Amino acid sequence: MLRREFLDLLACPACRGALALTEGSWDDGALRSGALSCSDCSLTYRVEGGLPLLYVADERWEPCAREAQGWIELHKSLGIYDQTGVDIDLRLPYHPEEPWLGVARHFDAGLGLAQLNGDETVLDLGAGRGWAAKAFALRGCRVAAIDVVFCAAALHHAPDLTRMLRDVLRVLKPGGRLVAVNEPCIGAQESEQDVLLRDAAQELSFGIRETRPSLERYRSSFEDAGFRALRVLPLQAYGLDDRKLETWARGQLGLRARRRLSALLPPGRHSRTDALLSDVLARTSHDVLITAAKPHVE
Repeated sequence: MLRREFLDLLACPACRGALALTEGSWDDGALRSGALSCSDCSLTYRVEGGLPLLYVADERWEPCAREAQGWIELHKSLGIYDQTGVDIDLRLPYHPEEPWLGVARHFDAGLGLAQLNGDETVLDLGAGRGWAAKAFALRGCRVAAIDVVFCAAALHHAPDLTRMLRDVLRVLKPGGRLVAVNEPCIGAQESEQDVLLRDAAQELSFGIRETRPSLERYRSSFEDAGFRALRVLPLQAYGLDDRKLETWARGQLGLRARRRLSALLPPGRHSRTDALLSDVLARTSHDVLITAAKPHVE
């Protein structure tokens, strides 16, 4: 449901101008139906069922429309499109079937990284059916603007990751954080096209937009967008202390690489583990957890 206090967070998707209510009325601070108009370009967007439909139905929207239909067709082919009902929705992501078993592992790791106390405001980016937003609400967090932006398997669907991250940065409070889970990260020497054909051929066949960023692309995109304190961590390494993490990372590398790195690693255990993790991620593909922060002073 669109609430009055959320309106300042919205922007016209065509020109980024401010939006104002031009049809309908607030009912106890909420809007179920009506229209929002841009003060700069005068485009109007319908609000239906409490949801603002912020898109312009032109050629730029066509890939998004195809992708939305593609998700429906893909989920139907996997037999999970009709997983509906109050009981299932309230349990997600803790539903004892795939893909939710894997999603739950990533979500638990994301919660650990976010370290929420229940007073935060959280934006669920790329929410899908909204299971994460419901989970945050049950923990006392408000799904609004914005101490934490959480996203599950969403970043790698952005055709322009830097632009997407700039929008995330715009709505975060100073010091606010992004927590992303279940994101792919390919090795520096791997071909993105080859990895896509290997791992995402089915999604691509349904018109779903897919990318496979490398560690370096994640770093450059987050830096160009204005984020700081970026950390990219393989899911398998989550929860390990520095000593165990270093042991795990060394186990991922070949003997020759370990010998070479021994002479190159910086002093200090935390710096050493960060360098080892970077080397692991630069060599092979991993599913990763990502955290980053908006600077307190821009």
